[in-house]
Amino acid sequence: MSNMLKAGSIGLVVGALFGIGITLLIPYCTPCAAIVVGLGVGYLACSWEKPAGQSAVAGLGAKAGAIAGAGNLIGQLLGMLINGLLVGPQGAAEALARFGLEPGTMSPRLYWITQIAVNTSCGLTDVALAAGLGALGGLLWQQVTGERQVST
Repeated sequence: MSNMLKAGSIGLVVGALFGIGITLLIPYCTPCAAIVVGLGVGYLACSWEKPAGQSAVAGLGAKAGAIAGAGNLIGQLLGMLINGLLVGPQGAAEALARFGLEPGTMSPRLYWITQIAVNTSCGLTDVALAAGLGALGGLLWQQVTGERQVST
């Protein structure tokens, strides 16, 4: 297994745990975790692999970040499922009423379609964010220590 896959796998697990935990507490706030995990995994992958050149560094970091972002997506969807089973359409309507909003009537089918669509969209955004920040993490590694390590 390559070092990039090892770093990405660590990010996958951490991203999934963050995704589940954050979605259970505050749904739709997982992009914050994707930023941190993607940046860290991109840096880690490049520090293990020690690629030469900016494009190689950015590519390696982006791949590791995308793997970590996929973990975030999986975690968010699992958290959404748990949260949806605990709260359900009735609980969502009660929460809206507590804030003074008129929830109207929501069928269970519409509730689940909305949950899946919004969480999947947010999770795919997490994958893109983690990949982009993974590339940035790789470039950060290159600026901090990479140039010295590759040239020696």
